Amino acid sequence: MGRAVLWLMGIAFLVLGAAGLGGSGSLAQEPLRKKALEVLVPLRSEEPPPPGSTLGQRVALGRMLFFEPRASVDGTVGCSRCHLPQLYGTDGLARSIGVMGRTNPRNAPTVLNAFLQFSQHWRGDRESVEDQAAKALVGPPSFGNSSQEAAMARLKAIPEYRELFGKAFPHDKDPVSPKNWASAIGAFERTLVVPSRLDSWLLGDDRALEERERRGEAIRVMGITQLGQEIPQEAIEELFQFLCSLTGPLPQGFSEAPVLPAGGFRP
Repeated sequence: MGRAVLWLMGIAFLVLGAAGLGGSGSLAQEPLRKKALEVLVPLRSEEPPPPGSTLGQRVALGRMLFFEPRASVDGTVGCSRCHLPQLYGTDGLARSIGVMGRTNPRNAPTVLNAFLQFSQHWRGDRESVEDQAAKALVGPPSFGNSSQEAAMARLKAIPEYRELFGKAFPHDKDPVSPKNWASAIGAFERTLVVPSRLDSWLLGDDRALEERERRGEAIRVMGITQLGQEIPQEAIEELFQFLCSLTGPLPQGFSEAPVLPAGGFRP
């Protein structure tokens, strides 16, 4: 969940905590859940598109391109360089490292659930995940290409990519294009929906959250922290447990890298 969602969640649970709502039974949880749903919309898992469909072909291609480094100027950087599955779609660095060892001005936000945001990048200067994928090709510390066409030329030199782009975009005369690169990667990233146990609880699963995770006390810690007061160890543990409930399992298509088409890197 994004920062805005967490902020709304904090407000909702601060109110609930003050009201003293709690209890482990289904009836006791219902007022808490109803209040939370006034400001939160739970994420739901979505079925992937059929593999043989056009959208399915684009998602499969986008998954390959997400992990593909040969579109970068030095053959070392793909989307997965800064958005590692092992680190939940980030790289864990204060500032990400791109081509030629260049340092990005900011850290890498996660790609999980990212398409749900109204803009991309910490600066908000990317309209969508597709816009981000396209502009990353020419970002000096990202893929570092002099032009998007230079990146596409490297992919066109790999026969299997020409075939895969043709299947994913069957009506295009020149399917290996920056627009289709962005469309395929965007199609894949839109499958990276990661509902958490909190989402399951919001959808009615009373067993999804433990008692300590449901209690408003954990969220009140956020307010106490902002007031600069010392946080008791027990409260820290409750906050930690609550935050753990916001993390869901990785999508299968993201947790493992695909086998990429054969072909050497061409500067």
